[in-house]
Amino acid sequence: METGQGERHSGSRNFVKFLFDGGILSYTFSIITCLLFIGFNSATLEPHLRQFNLTPVILGVIFVITGAIYAVTTPIWGKICDIGGNPLFINVIGSVLTCVGLLFIGPVPFLPFHASLWTVIGSLVVIGFGLSAKLVSSFVGALQNTILRGFPDNLATYGMVSALFSTSCSTGAFIGPSLGGLLLDTTGYRMGTVVIFSFEAAFLILLLLYMCFGSFKKIDSKEPCEREPLLPRPVARRSYSYSSV
Repeated sequence: METGQGERHSGSRNFVKFLFDGGILSYTFSIITCLLFIGFNSATLEPHLRQFNLTPVILGVIFVITGAIYAVTTPIWGKICDIGGNPLFINVIGSVLTCVGLLFIGPVPFLPFHASLWTVIGSLVVIGFGLSAKLVSSFVGALQNTILRGFPDNLATYGMVSALFSTSCSTGAFIGPSLGGLLLDTTGYRMGTVVIFSFEAAFLILLLLYMCFGSFKKIDSKEPCEREPLLPRPVARRSYSYSSV
């Protein structure tokens, strides 16, 4: 009984150690901001597009632009991470692209022009690139960060990272539509994008500060990495002895 309690306490300590780290928290907020925008956009983009008098078919095509760009570019960002790209740097690139898209999709009130259909489409394309970069680099970076901090390169560690990824996605997906509906009713779409842009810009600043002042470890080729396949444990052979009766 004491052994089971000790294992549970050890697992709790490992989870706290895993969670409270600058890199892990940065990747967590990156995922949340991604899903926050997706949820915000799904709840507020259609009222913003009514001014263009679009047919239902064109309206549906516009809604799938960000998802289509994400689906096409995700393998590209994954390959870049796989060949040694710095996940934090890729995350910064994704956040910058997302900020640029948020500036022009409304556009924000302090830009001296009005929305057009092509600025909305172009912004959704840029944001799609940014979201795919952030989501892919966040998962890869969280795995690298966790293993480099001394966690074992096994399925238990992968499970913790996957659980964090799923929880962050669910959190952002919950906040986004709720906040989007509130902002649309109180401030309108253009001011609503200012609020989402502020969240993204604040995250970008924190990410840059972590890159400048956080502690990093370079990946040693001799150390295990999440890109290496898990090798099966050797099964001990049993020896049987037979005695004649």
